[in-house]
Amino acid sequence: MLFIFSRRRVFMQYGLIGEHLGHSFSKMIHEKFGYYHYDLKEISKDHIVEYFKEHPFKGINVTIPYKEIAFKACDHLDEQAKSIQACNCIVNKDGKLYGHNTDYDGIVETFKHFDIDLKDKKVLILGKGGASKAFEAVCKDHQAAIVQIVYYKPYPGCITYEDVQRSYLDADILINATPVGMAMHSNASPIDLSPFTNLEFVFDAIYNPLNTKLIQQAKKLNIRCTNGLLMLVAQAKYAAEYFLNQKIDMDLDSLVDTIILQTCNLVFIGMPSCGKSTISRQLANNLHKEWIDLDEEIEKETGMKIAEIFERYGEDRFRNFETLVTFKNCIKNNVVIACGGGIILRKENIEALSQNGIIIYLDRPLDNLIRHDPSRPKLKEGIHTLYKERKDLYEKACDIKIKNDKTIQKTMQICIESLKNKNLYKKFK
Repeated sequence: MLFIFSRRRVFMQYGLIGEHLGHSFSKMIHEKFGYYHYDLKEISKDHIVEYFKEHPFKGINVTIPYKEIAFKACDHLDEQAKSIQACNCIVNKDGKLYGHNTDYDGIVETFKHFDIDLKDKKVLILGKGGASKAFEAVCKDHQAAIVQIVYYKPYPGCITYEDVQRSYLDADILINATPVGMAMHSNASPIDLSPFTNLEFVFDAIYNPLNTKLIQQAKKLNIRCTNGLLMLVAQAKYAAEYFLNQKIDMDLDSLVDTIILQTCNLVFIGMPSCGKSTISRQLANNLHKEWIDLDEEIEKETGMKIAEIFERYGEDRFRNFETLVTFKNCIKNNVVIACGGGIILRKENIEALSQNGIIIYLDRPLDNLIRHDPSRPKLKEGIHTLYKERKDLYEKACDIKIKNDKTIQKTMQICIESLKNKNLYKKFK
């Protein structure tokens, strides 16, 4: 809900302000520190200046697009905020606003974690907002040879994406500080990495989805990369220390693992009648997650049963509906998704589901699969042929393969035990 300023102050102790916060993990992270309640407040551009004048808070974090406005609103600024001219953390002390830039600290922490040496490197930073300024300051302070800001149109001090293609394809490090690829626009990428000849590291400041299109492409090209989750967690810790005026002793890597576990999706794929819906629904209940069946979502979207869609419009039209519903649901967090058997036939479906999801292939022995069910049109073509066509696609798409040849409870327990393997979650770091 959008927070609209009124002269009756809505006071909060601590929280995050921004224009659109539906994607944010900040409340979850700050409340892990255990010291305070943390709110999310969306504020319109028309009311942000007045909000800072009234400053009805003890301490706040500031996100897109208000970091530069926050900088101007502060009475006192630390050296990092002054240098960057953007502020993402403000503490209200007796009516005076003290501004900090903990994005800087979060960025330094992330480069350090991945052992990235910026000295003498050629760095491209996409975007020119508050986050971009923090990245620029870190890179310059750590002696990068060239730090170039990229903007979508000509702008003083920036180059365009066309300029990148002409003169900067030998960059060593690429940083995305734009919102392109975030949650509601997760099928977009700010730039194509394939023409670059020398990239060592890609840093996407977006953390929801965890695997953006940009990160997915970097992995395909064997370029080291990370999302913005560690940066977010680290800057939150530093902000909390400013809020409380005390040091917080917490292992950041463990907190990142916890956040991933609580936000990632579990996505079930496999042959028709392999038990995806049954097992996934039970698992969702057990883990207290929302359960989504994509076939049911298609039927809601179209007002038709699956068999009717096949009969009236054919398989291609059905696959279009399936992709539409997949894109609509893959951007959610902390859900369990049961997919139709043919979800793997379009790679864009798996790429979308992998952005926030652990893909679980439920493999049931052929003898146990239903041989004919009028509600499942593709089974009419022969279960053996279908299995042969799809087996490799399922195995290529999955993060875990689980044999469903036991009871529902036993198979579900195997799923839970498999999900305890922390190596699974490295795909999100």
